[in-house]
Amino acid sequence: MVKALSDELFRKICEKLYCGFSVKRAAEAVGLEDFNPQRFFMKLKDDPKAREAFEEACRARTESNIDDIQEIADNEPDIARARLMVDVRKWAASKLLPHKYGERIDVNLNNNIDLTLALREAKSRALTVPQQLVKQLDVQDAEIIEESDRTKTG
Repeated sequence: MVKALSDELFRKICEKLYCGFSVKRAAEAVGLEDFNPQRFFMKLKDDPKAREAFEEACRARTESNIDDIQEIADNEPDIARARLMVDVRKWAASKLLPHKYGERIDVNLNNNIDLTLALREAKSRALTVPQQLVKQLDVQDAEIIEESDRTKTG
């Protein structure tokens, strides 16, 4: 059985998340050398307030990483490394905060289609049995009953 993570340690980890740390780095920074992610995520599962605090910390971390993009682009001398660092932050932001940083695909379609005529024609075709079909089926005695007639007799 895995021992639960104390509220104090959880709070300290979340504080580090606000500063841009990953969960693992935050745990190490608060002195948990034997950090067990299972303990951390069990707390999230069992405690709605902890889950809410963690989600808020992750949103703040994402915003912090977005703020770093301009700094990285301006100051990183290695262009390939700068591009990778920026791309990773942009990708993470698009997944963690898709409503704000995700790709927007806006499909706005406003058409009115009147199917009345097509439905009327289909109904008339369905109610009209072609003579050729009657001969193929060797129907000797048949009667076509309109829907309104069927409700009267049934």
